[in-house]
Amino acid sequence: MADKQTVKFRLIHDGVEPGPTVGEPLVFGVQDTSKAVHPGHKMPGGMLRFDITLDVKPGDGREPPRFSGSFAHGPSAGRFLYLSWKRHGERSDPWAWRIKIPLDAVTWPMIHEAGRAGTAIEALLIGRRTHAREPVAWRVRP
Repeated sequence: MADKQTVKFRLIHDGVEPGPTVGEPLVFGVQDTSKAVHPGHKMPGGMLRFDITLDVKPGDGREPPRFSGSFAHGPSAGRFLYLSWKRHGERSDPWAWRIKIPLDAVTWPMIHEAGRAGTAIEALLIGRRTHAREPVAWRVRP
C-alpha cells in the first residue's frame, strides 16, 4: 500500500479583500507553508481559480483524512488552507488579510471519487470572512 495519495484541490474566489481596504498594494493568492503566496488563474467572469495538490495518508475510512504538503497548515488533526493578501517587502506582520479554509469537511468518499475521476475537490469561497467558523462546502468537480 502506498504511503500517501495525492489529491487535487481547487479554490474559487473573487479576490475581494474580506474587510476594509488597507490602502496599499497587496499580493493575493493561496499561501504555502514557507509564507509564499501563489496567484490564481483568472476565469471567465473575473473569478480566480487556485489549483493545488495535497497529500493524504491512506486510511480505512474510520479516521478522518490526514492531509500534508506545502499548502497544508495547522496540526495534523485540524489542517486548513490559507487564502492570503500579503503586503510587499519585509514586514514583521506581512499579512493584511488571511482566510482560513478548514479541510475537516473533506471526506474519504470525496477523496476516492476525485482520485478515480481525475477531478478536483473544490470550494467556492465568495464572501468568506477572515474568522469564519461555518464549514466549507466542498464538492468534487471536473
